[in-house]
Amino acid sequence: MAEFFDDAPEATGPREAPETTVPPAPPAPAPAAAPAEPPPHFTLTRAETAATEYVSGQQTYRMLSARGPGLVLEPMLVHIAPGGKREDAYGHAGEEFAFVLEGELLYEVDGVEHRLYPGDSLHLRSSTPHSMYNDTDRVTTVVSVVTPRLF
Repeated sequence: MAEFFDDAPEATGPREAPETTVPPAPPAPAPAAAPAEPPPHFTLTRAETAATEYVSGQQTYRMLSARGPGLVLEPMLVHIAPGGKREDAYGHAGEEFAFVLEGELLYEVDGVEHRLYPGDSLHLRSSTPHSMYNDTDRVTTVVSVVTPRLF
């Protein structure tokens, strides 16, 4: 490193700071006007938007997306209370995807039990008999995406 500094001119007393000019800040962009009606292929849900919630048994479903014409996915944040009644496995039309954020979830698919932990996910054709159950003493939180829409 000494070689790097060897070429520097020798200091010969106090130096004056060079004059600098600070360019003015660019103007803030104008807020985009909200469209009167969203396009049919698109929905946008902001965090501050009040979400619709449904309660069914031990589960609370928070809708993560507004409905859009022609859109078939139902994305939800699901809170599953501990205990409760364990339901029999059943099949129905559609697909299901579950991603565990917090807690544990016992998911039965076609007669085989799978324990899901945070970061685990499951994706299945809903026509396969399945059920889920929280057999712990804590609330389990899952991001779930299903078709067809439930609510």
